[in-house]
Amino acid sequence: QPYPDLWPVKIDPSQIDQIIMNLCLNAKDAIDKTGTITLSVENMTLDKRIWMDNEPCEPGDYVRITVQDTGSGMDENTLANIFDPFFTTKAMGRGTGLGLAMVYGIVKQNKGFMTVSSEPGQGAVFRIHLPRYAPPSSD
Repeated sequence: QPYPDLWPVKIDPSQIDQIIMNLCLNAKDAIDKTGTITLSVENMTLDKRIWMDNEPCEPGDYVRITVQDTGSGMDENTLANIFDPFFTTKAMGRGTGLGLAMVYGIVKQNKGFMTVSSEPGQGAVFRIHLPRYAPPSSD
């Protein structure tokens, strides 16, 4: 679900690929038999400083990438650990537990932030916020 006239962001395109690939693969694995994965991108403006998951988020313009699934969802304990390296809920040999840790690292490296909401049986919603890129003025 693309948004018209998306703002530019400054990030290595391969990192966007890694973010999307990891989030979509996790969503696919969370879906039992049939389900839906929705990917959307939109511009958004934060007009005041807010706190997301105990981290400060600066006001300004962001491009938000959302990956939403109709999978099994996660409980509070799982949500508290999903960005920890080597944490996984997958069976042995099905995952390393590095995908979401890598996504988190890429987002932070690019001065963005992310949020996750999920409940058991209700799927999950991952929102990645990357700051709008404003090229330096040529004054």
